[in-house]
Amino acid sequence: MKKFVVLALAVMMTGAAFAQEDVISKHFSQYWEDPDFSTVHLTRRMFEIVAQIPVDENEDEVMSVIRSLDGMRMLASDHNSSALYKEAMNKLKGSGYEELMVVRDGGEELQFLIKEKADGMIGELVLLGHEMEGDDQFFLLTITGNIDLAQIAKLSSTLEIDGMEHLENLNDNR
Repeated sequence: MKKFVVLALAVMMTGAAFAQEDVISKHFSQYWEDPDFSTVHLTRRMFEIVAQIPVDENEDEVMSVIRSLDGMRMLASDHNSSALYKEAMNKLKGSGYEELMVVRDGGEELQFLIKEKADGMIGELVLLGHEMEGDDQFFLLTITGNIDLAQIAKLSSTLEIDGMEHLENLNDNR
């Protein structure tokens, strides 16, 4: 009986974990084929291939970050950004994501959220943003793997990824 209870709890916990992970996947699936969206999906295999490229010593740190990543997905649209932003935030609330930082600057709003793994490592970083005025831009970026925020900030500055420079201002003691 004891084994049955432990097994039942394990199955329920696994189901809950999949349901939480599924929030982002469902959101991406909902808009993946929509012509109003630009989409990008980099798989673990892509990161493995890039990690095999010979690099200079000063690029070793970048390659170390790349080796720790499992995937990256992005959705972007220039239509109805405020509604898309609110919809994504409503889906993320209560689904296991922790808010790290919110940046509001010059009509732009960026949210940084994380989801931790069981071992305390960050397993997913979500960057959600939109322009509240003007160009009406919306984007949702998710990075999965063994994530070190300081390393991601260095990588983003090297690759000049807009919005990610705010991670340099985050004092994370993980």
